[in-house]
Amino acid sequence: ARYTTDSTEPTATSQVMPDVLQLTASTTLKVALFQGDRQVSSTATQHFEQVIPLPGVKALAHHQGLRKVVAPCDWQAIPNDRSMFDKAAETIATIDAGGQPAAHSAHRYTGFLSITEADLYQFALTSDDGSKLWIDGQLVVDNDGLHGPTQMLGSIALARGLHSFELIGFNATGGAALDLQWANSSSPLAALPANALRH
Repeated sequence: ARYTTDSTEPTATSQVMPDVLQLTASTTLKVALFQGDRQVSSTATQHFEQVIPLPGVKALAHHQGLRKVVAPCDWQAIPNDRSMFDKAAETIATIDAGGQPAAHSAHRYTGFLSITEADLYQFALTSDDGSKLWIDGQLVVDNDGLHGPTQMLGSIALARGLHSFELIGFNATGGAALDLQWANSSSPLAALPANALRH
């Protein structure tokens, strides 16, 4: 196999594909098989995007768990104005411990994620009805709107340290669900452990 990393088509004079190819920047890789000077396969193309982990934030977060606020709502989608959550919060150990939103109510969880290893983290957010997840102020998963139990995925590169965390989920009527899982590049999706949640 021969390959290129400059978006051009591979030819019989392109570099031979090694067993391991290390990329150090965003790259579009193109690979094709050759017998002598003749191309004998179609060209396979894959883009690899270099990501730089977001640095941790400087914050005092001495306690495990998240802060949770429940507010009444009559939403079809999560509004930009979240002042309805400006009330006393309770502390919960995990998101699972927070229970599911009742009809016409919304749950907001805030605090920090404690990251021990820089990596690309994937988040799977399941909700009925809408939900959104922000990390360091960036919208990572958007599962908003009126719908039955639906899972949406998002990913973000995070460096070691604390990262601000905000999750909002609401239920209009009927069944309710709100669940968040995560994974890094070497582990499957699982519930966020209590020792990763701080406030």
